[in-house]
Amino acid sequence: MSTEYLKLAEAPSLVIHYPTCSTCDVDLENDGGDGWTCPSCGTSWDYGADDGDTGELYESWSGEELVGPVLDEDEAFRVSYGRKREEQERYLESIGIKPLATRAGNAR
Repeated sequence: MSTEYLKLAEAPSLVIHYPTCSTCDVDLENDGGDGWTCPSCGTSWDYGADDGDTGELYESWSGEELVGPVLDEDEAFRVSYGRKREEQERYLESIGIKPLATRAGNAR
């Protein structure tokens, strides 16, 4: 009896990718509905999204206007990835955005 598996010379490694925002480079959060949301920029993707699919910006899906300057990818990365909260807040203040802790719903 033969099966129809591929015959490999060596066993492969397991790779599990958690969805991340390509700009902020942070893990997405389950939005409690039917998709994923970036905890930094608020961009949303549905569960059927695949690698390379473009998300929907926060302002578009929420109907709420964000304040402050529009950040490019480098600026968003600097704010989002691997920085201490105090550093993030100083950087945000330096470019004219309220610190995360003072935004509505983000009390410490």
